Amino acid sequence: MREINNPGKLERKAIKGDVNALSIALIGYLIITSFASLVIVFFGGFRINGIVYLISSLVGMGFIWFCYRDNFDLEDILEERREIPPKVLLNAFVCIVGLQPVFQLLSQAIALAFEAAGYRIAFSEPDPHNGGFVFVMLNAVVFGPAVEEVLFRGVALRALSRYGRNFAIVAGAILFGLYHANFPQFGHSFAAGLILGYITFRYAIKWAIVLHCMHNLLMIAVSMLDVPWFINYGFFGIFSLWAIVILIVKFDKIKRFFDKGRSLANAYKYAFATLSLLAYVAVTVFLAITHTHIQLSSEYLETPPPDLPRV
Repeated sequence: MREINNPGKLERKAIKGDVNALSIALIGYLIITSFASLVIVFFGGFRINGIVYLISSLVGMGFIWFCYRDNFDLEDILEERREIPPKVLLNAFVCIVGLQPVFQLLSQAIALAFEAAGYRIAFSEPDPHNGGFVFVMLNAVVFGPAVEEVLFRGVALRALSRYGRNFAIVAGAILFGLYHANFPQFGHSFAAGLILGYITFRYAIKWAIVLHCMHNLLMIAVSMLDVPWFINYGFFGIFSLWAIVILIVKFDKIKRFFDKGRSLANAYKYAFATLSLLAYVAVTVFLAITHTHIQLSSEYLETPPPDLPRV
């Protein structure tokens, strides 16, 4: 009876229950994909990267289904709310691509700060040239994005949306950013997650999947062209300027959307104080640290500015 007379306690219990279930699915999926990376570390010489990542995506999808098998209606998840105008789809794509150089420049600023202190910092990233073209493309451009969108914009948004649309979009974007376990990539993945969450809520998750696939396809195409770094930055710089214009022009519309989707009071506090979610955060941060290499600058030869993240 006390719980009935204490709505705050009921809300906290409900949020923690949903977040616990979601965290278990996230940690499991993270372990599966991390195991794939571990296999590649030991057997990468056999050029099996592509097929290992592909298998891990499919197994991860199976694990997600197992965790939510009693409440996993793919048809419901893929439901289309309204038809998306081509211009909206184009604007969303431009913003996702255009925001990437912004965070890349931020990571380079951090790298310069390390260099000023006498150290060189580098972050491990998957190499799309290694692992078999067909399997790399299938995973990075089709299965990987589809599975991630079903998990973060499908399962996660559905589980968290009952506590407010804004909370679901923002919390889902944070979890999506952390999932990549890469410090430079977190900022862009978070920003992309906000855009993909908006597209999912307003239109349909299938368009979030399309945008994710398009982005990864562009990243792989650019990396395989192997163009000089200044052409790379000039190309993405155009997208950045275009994205800034779009965000300025559409600012009032975006603001109205989020003003109407206010979150439940203390939703963030209850969710991010849940032990299982803190465990997910700890695992992703640990993996990000293992992907970060810091050495004395004297151990490195002079190199040109790095390219943009490949995938």
